Amino acid sequence: MPQLNYSQNAIIAQPGMVMDGPEFAFDKVSRICSAVIPFGTLCEMDANGNAQPVQDATTLSGTVTVTNGNASITFSTAQTLAAGTALIFSDQPSVVYYLASNVAAATAGTLTVLYSGTGGAGKLTSLVFSPNLVGISIFDPLGEEENYVPWSVPVTLAGTVTVTIGSPTLTFTSNQTLAAGTTIVFSQQPGVPYFIKTATTASTSATLTANYAGTVGGGGGTAVTSGLGSTCPGYKIGRSVPFLRKGRIWVLGDAGGTVLQYGAINVNHSSTTGAQGVFTFTGVTQTAGSEVSVAPGCVIYQPNTGANQATSVTDSFGNTFFIYPVEISI
Repeated sequence: MPQLNYSQNAIIAQPGMVMDGPEFAFDKVSRICSAVIPFGTLCEMDANGNAQPVQDATTLSGTVTVTNGNASITFSTAQTLAAGTALIFSDQPSVVYYLASNVAAATAGTLTVLYSGTGGAGKLTSLVFSPNLVGISIFDPLGEEENYVPWSVPVTLAGTVTVTIGSPTLTFTSNQTLAAGTTIVFSQQPGVPYFIKTATTASTSATLTANYAGTVGGGGGTAVTSGLGSTCPGYKIGRSVPFLRKGRIWVLGDAGGTVLQYGAINVNHSSTTGAQGVFTFTGVTQTAGSEVSVAPGCVIYQPNTGANQATSVTDSFGNTFFIYPVEISI
């Protein structure tokens, strides 16, 4: 039956919609995703060549003591770092320093220049953020519209889990409350999703819908679930996802900071929160759990608009997003 009416309003942009089309040079690739990927987020390749939202794996363990006017630094935890390694300290997050010599399972290090920040003990230090970028995830209405619901941001469950090869039974060290059908991925078999068969309430045991088929079993592993919800619809684990590497695209934002008309844009890349790969104008920070860095190869691009223009939109499905137009070239 033919469509009898239609809206004459402009299509509302949403995260992942490519701008300009063929009128502007663009380049895209596809990758299988190993984590839930919302539309319009900055993503990287993991160790297996699959895609995931950018995550921080660079905040060094422990803390560091730095002293103004002194090149010597002291780590609270032994580190192994090569000479020339680029470091950023939470006391002075916008300045990059370099190690003058190797640090081999030791707590003492030397910078190539004198430290110019305020200094003190208990500071955090990170390697310079340089992910193996794959691009910005593109919205695919033909591939995802029928399942257009907010996929959940991955959440690591408390404690550890024991899995047994050939068995559907799980044993947790901490009580878990999980709904039937919850997606769960184990560190003993990363990238492979399983599903909870029956709901659990404050229980240390659970049952999968299928036997655990990994080659590594036992306890001490961690489990990641689909969590409680996300800020944006997206792709489920195992989907083939298109990514823009060069061109202009609407991206998912968090409404943090003051929106610019043109220039650098930052990105959230914490490994412990749900804002992975989400763009922001919040200041750069190396604070553990809320890392923010300048997004490599990305600039905000919104000509003919003023600063602080509203960037919140609600689409016809009732999903509300904060979006920014970004130009990427990687």
